[in-house]
Amino acid sequence: MANLVTNVLTRRQREVCDLICQGKSNKEIARALEISPRTVEDHRLGITRKLAVPNVAALVHKILSARIAELEAMHGAN
Repeated sequence: MANLVTNVLTRRQREVCDLICQGKSNKEIARALEISPRTVEDHRLGITRKLAVPNVAALVHKILSARIAELEAMHGAN
């Protein structure tokens, strides 16, 4: 995941973030990580606050944009 995310989010928040970007629901994320859906909601709130995004759509956009930029930088370096 892009430095933007790895430098700001906890390991668990990054795991939740990855699953959000895969289109998983709170219940699906909770099952995958063996945590409660309420804990997933808490992580989502923490993620959106730390990354200063108003909603999940903006979160996914920000994450994917950062990943694309990282890939372009890696590709340009070769």
